[in-house]
Amino acid sequence: MTQTEDLIKNVKTERLFWEKYRPNNLDEIILPDRIRTVVEHGIQTNLLFVGPAGIGKSTLAKILTQNHPTLKKSAKLGVDILRSDVLEFCQSLAGDIFTNGKPTIKVVYLDEFDGASKTLQEELRAFIEQFEKNVRFVATANSLNKIIPAMQSRFTVIDFTPKNQDEMKNMRIGFAKRLSEIVKKDSLNITTDQIKDIVRANFPDLRKCMSVMQIANLTGVTTAEEHSEDDNQIYETVSQNMSPTETWNYLYTNWLDRLDLAFEMFDKRYWKYIVENKPTEIPKMPNRMIKISQYVDVHLNGARDPFVTLCAMIYELQKI
Repeated sequence: MTQTEDLIKNVKTERLFWEKYRPNNLDEIILPDRIRTVVEHGIQTNLLFVGPAGIGKSTLAKILTQNHPTLKKSAKLGVDILRSDVLEFCQSLAGDIFTNGKPTIKVVYLDEFDGASKTLQEELRAFIEQFEKNVRFVATANSLNKIIPAMQSRFTVIDFTPKNQDEMKNMRIGFAKRLSEIVKKDSLNITTDQIKDIVRANFPDLRKCMSVMQIANLTGVTTAEEHSEDDNQIYETVSQNMSPTETWNYLYTNWLDRLDLAFEMFDKRYWKYIVENKPTEIPKMPNRMIKISQYVDVHLNGARDPFVTLCAMIYELQKI
């Protein structure tokens, strides 16, 4: 359990902000235009939402399915659930619920779809084809690379990961506005600068932004974890070109339970550290920053084991 989660567990409050202020319709949810144009007319096709945690995948799925008979299941439960509960739901009520003289579309909502076994995914293909007249499937996942191509081709895949600087800028503005609205409604002891710090540190996880803000209202601390001067040693794993074993052992001992902070350490702070302490390495920094961006923005989002991703990034930086 992270420090933030531990604090949240002990907060005596009526409701957690990220549930209390969960959007109830499309107008309230923060979405890039490329996604909004696909979903603004409701569920027309099978939809697969992928992207980092806390960015709104489940919230959008709930909004889109709220006016449909819906069965929600975790895809991790296995193929037996598909053969029993899902099959029974798809077969039931066929033609019995009507809207404007037409059978209402039923929806099977599969959460954690990247945790579905290959067998479940292969059998689901038959379900999608068998019930295509009156059933749509909506699924959410953090990683697309665990979903077989034959399954992907039967869904409209919508990636929530911000695609460019404009999307990131607009989403950050939307996050800050949403947090400001909560501050006003709940009369919180949170400043505009603190809101900016929270969004900067936790983007694109809006759920985490709200959780951190709820704790900050009580403690004044806007980050789940603070780093110390000793943490700067992570930069030396690159500069000193430590052996693979030494690097692994250092990261495992000092950063295994602080992986989010480990990746955050390689933001502007890393450049500042090199300028102030290792000026002879400045010519290497452009290539290092490119490599860091690749790992943080691309590899980390779909990582099976973020610790291994951290190690891989450090090993790559050591080569530069």
